[in-house]
Parts: sequence; C-alpha cells; structure tokens
Amino acid sequence: MHERNEDLEGIPDWLEHGLADKPAAHANLTRPFLHWFLLRRARQRAAHRRHPASADRGLRRRVSVALDFLAWMDQRGLALADLAVQHIDDWIAGATSQRRYLIRYFLKWTTSRRLTREMTVPSIPSQEPQDLLDDDDRWRLLQRCLTDDALPTDVRAGGAITLLFAPSTERLCHLTPEKLKFDDKHAHLVLGRQPVLLPPRLAELLRQLAELPQLRPQLSRAHPGPQ
Repeated sequence: MHERNEDLEGIPDWLEHGLADKPAAHANLTRPFLHWFLLRRARQRAAHRRHPASADRGLRRRVSVALDFLAWMDQRGLALADLAVQHIDDWIAGATSQRRYLIRYFLKWTTSRRLTREMTVPSIPSQEPQDLLDDDDRWRLLQRCLTDDALPTDVRAGGAITLLFAPSTERLCHLTPEKLKFDDKHAHLVLGRQPVLLPPRLAELLRQLAELPQLRPQLSRAHPGPQ
C-alpha cells in the first residue's frame, strides 16, 4: 500500500473552495480534469519515487489556468467545441507571463474526452538568463559560504553546492547524509548518477551539517522525513 501524499490529497479541498463563486459549468469541467487527469498521473509518479517532490503547487497552477481560460472563453462567447488554433494563439498573446502556456494540460484532457479538436499549444519560448553572476562575484560568494561562520551551516552548504555544481532545487533539498561518501583521502557527494569530488573545506562543512541533530527550516521539509 502506497503512502498517502498529503500535499496531493489536499488539492481537491482547495479546488472546492475556489469553485464557490465559479459557474457550475466550470466546476463540472475542472473537477474531472483534476481528479481523473492531474491527480491520477501525479499519484502514479509519486508512488515510484523514493522521495517525491511536492507537486501540489504545479497542479494548482494548472487548474487555476484552466479556470482562467474558461472565464476568458465566456467573455468571448466561445464553447469548447468552437475552439480553434487562432483562439489559443489569442490566449497566449494576451499573457503577461509564461503561465498561460500551462493550458496545454487542460486541452490535452479535453481532447482526450473529445470536447475539443486536437490543437498544439506553442512551446514556451526560451529565454536568456538574466543577471548572471560574473566569475568574481561567484568566487566571492563561494568564499563567504565556505568561511563565514556567522551564516547558518545549511545555508552555507546549500550555497556552496549550488555555486559549484548547480543542482536543481529539488535535488538539493532531497540530499541526505547517505549521499556524502568519505574514504581515506577524499570526500564525494552523490548528486546524480556519478559522485562529485568535494573540496576539503566543503567536505568538512557537509560533515558538520550531517552531524547536526536537526535541520533548520531553510532547506528542510515541512513534513517529517530523512534528514
């Protein structure tokens, strides 16, 4: 029997609260979209991951975008059966952020239910990173993470790992003491399939962090789990 994922199981109540002032037609679409499409897939993924990432925020965004889209359609007198590619283009063109591209999930579900014709939502345009650190700033921050005892240990460790190896936030937050490997001469950290060699000062910092009795909130989980 799979462990209950409280983050996922709280989403239906969130939806019902949000539907209080929505038209019944919108509720009748978003409920099955959430339960039989989004949640079903999310539960399947969570069941096969040892430390599943919290997916509730992403699922809520997809439902919220679907509700916004249905309201947008009502304002234009459109029905699902009327939707065409130009309507999706208009929806995307009116965006002030990339959030509207998430409508692809709702349209995938409506197409599978034969409520809409098959349409392709444009891919999210790639963007160049903004405000990249130059080398001098990067090394200055790394030096501070490795030497500034006034900073909390977990913040120093997380900052140093990020500056050196650039792991995803999900992977960083799921690191446990078991990922830290010591031998007679070297220390390694398992970030992916291959362990990475640690500089001695970072290795000692991570050793100190692993020996702490309890993690502070910055990098720890809201729910009990591995250290």
